[in-house]
Amino acid sequence: MWIFLNQKIKYLLSICSLLMFSSLSHLAWAEGNCPQGMYPVGGQGVMGCAPIPNYGGGGGGYQAPTYYTYAVVGAIASGSNGVVGHSFAKVFRGDLRAKAVKDCQEKGGTHCEVWFTYQETQCATVGQAKGTTKLYGQVTGRDHTFRKKFGRESVLSQCQRDGFRKDQCEVVYERCSGIM
Repeated sequence: MWIFLNQKIKYLLSICSLLMFSSLSHLAWAEGNCPQGMYPVGGQGVMGCAPIPNYGGGGGGYQAPTYYTYAVVGAIASGSNGVVGHSFAKVFRGDLRAKAVKDCQEKGGTHCEVWFTYQETQCATVGQAKGTTKLYGQVTGRDHTFRKKFGRESVLSQCQRDGFRKDQCEVVYERCSGIM
């Protein structure tokens, strides 16, 4: 009798445990609490979301939200032909993402889309392989001197890893927010 009762208790405890843990599974978030089609950017307490390039096969898919915070101080847009547009504001002045796309288009970019944004205490660096449409981007944080140097080194090494010679790789845009 005792053995039968112990088996029932063990069975009930295992069922209860299973139900409890399965009810917590809905709390898991993918991509660091960013919406579908976005990935987490930033660090050191300042986090944000940036669109995944070419997410959804180009066009029609996910539309980025129109609400923006004051923490976004710069946006970079890129065209399919390798043209880079940018916008920067020390004080929030409207939709920086739209301004970056407009800047890309005014420079002759085709199919311009927001590539990434950067926030207070961050630097944005864009590199390009000369004579190509291949672009490389990096958002960095930490102290001003380190983040500029790291951003440059990162985009140039990404370019060289793709098989381009050192003299073919160049930094085409670099900007740091001044808030520390």
